[in-house]
Amino acid sequence: MTAQRTRTAVAAMTLVLAGGYPVMGQQPATAADTAGRLVPASAGTLVFIKDHNVWISRPDGSGQRQVTADGTSSWPYFSPSMAQDGTIAAGREGQIVRMRQGGTLLNRFTPRALKGSLTNLGQVAISPNGARIAYSMVNTGCTGSGCSTATGYTAPDRATDPEAGGSTYFKMPSWAGNSRTLQSGGSGAEVMVHDLGGEPRHWFDTQNGMADVELSPDGRRLAGAAGYQGNDGISYYDADLDVTSGPIPAPPDHRCTWDDDGGGALVSPTWGPDSRALAFQADNGVWVADDVTVGCDAVNFHLLIAGASAPDWSGAVYDPETVPMNQVRPFQVLGKSRTSGRPHVGTKVSLRLARVSPRPTTISYQWRINGKAIKKATKRTYRVKRRDRRKKLSVTVTLARAGYATTTVVIRAGRVR
Repeated sequence: MTAQRTRTAVAAMTLVLAGGYPVMGQQPATAADTAGRLVPASAGTLVFIKDHNVWISRPDGSGQRQVTADGTSSWPYFSPSMAQDGTIAAGREGQIVRMRQGGTLLNRFTPRALKGSLTNLGQVAISPNGARIAYSMVNTGCTGSGCSTATGYTAPDRATDPEAGGSTYFKMPSWAGNSRTLQSGGSGAEVMVHDLGGEPRHWFDTQNGMADVELSPDGRRLAGAAGYQGNDGISYYDADLDVTSGPIPAPPDHRCTWDDDGGGALVSPTWGPDSRALAFQADNGVWVADDVTVGCDAVNFHLLIAGASAPDWSGAVYDPETVPMNQVRPFQVLGKSRTSGRPHVGTKVSLRLARVSPRPTTISYQWRINGKAIKKATKRTYRVKRRDRRKKLSVTVTLARAGYATTTVVIRAGRVR
């Protein structure tokens, strides 16, 4: 393996933050926007998090559109990804939420626990063909390097047995084709390859650590967050063979690692559909490297979307359906929702939803104890368990309809006796 360390991105980021745009040798072939700035020539659609919600944009940063409206600082959306047909999957409140680019809710569900009874949802990654969702979990309340982690797979429209595709003890899944994922496992297992239904296999490690790896669509380039904590810059590798299927090739060749001299983390790398442009998250937003193949010192970097995080670059056509977010209308709730039945152990408690105009096309339920989601309690009625005694019972209801803001309300049933 060859190694070339460069701090070119540091200079680029410093200049852009100061209001200028760097010229570092020969620039890649790109288009120019109305402000004269270089923008990536790649196609597709970016999905990302901003203001606790899911957003999309064109690859040049134009057409920014808010997809969801119910994300909050307490319950933000996280880890969005997009299939080739434009379907988005993201995490929120321990659930996987699937939606269209225009915000139409397709479904939401609580995925099944993984190895070691792990239930705290982490990363969510929908496959390019939208047929499966890979997800990671950690043990509840755990932070730091000592946490137990696991990754499994589910159908996109409901919670299915994660062992059907095989589960692992690794994390941060990203898709390499439609039947293989790359996962991270720390020292000695930094880059793992997992084919659905098979056993995870070790691909390679690095000298300084790497996590959150992503393969380019053509399978010939790799990027990851450098460092054992995943916050020491972005590393770029060239692979000699397509890694999306077949035998695992030799370790790829390390070309560049770009870091931020201000000490900020560069994470969440994601490739453009042309396998040359690379987007990633910095402390102040989402940045883009227009073409990594021009040479480590000649790459053009620029801030694409200020305040954004967790980017995922899909080859899907940018198609935000119908009305823009500032024209989305609210539901009219006529009356007050309440529960019926006393919250006593062994009894059933049901939700009586107030009349809503217009009628939602999708209504989702999630019962909670002391604010935490109860596994598989996603129907209008819930039978109170012995373990719920002396705890506060509530139900979260989410209403969705095309052209209307997705609305989430919480109805309290009271303390369980």
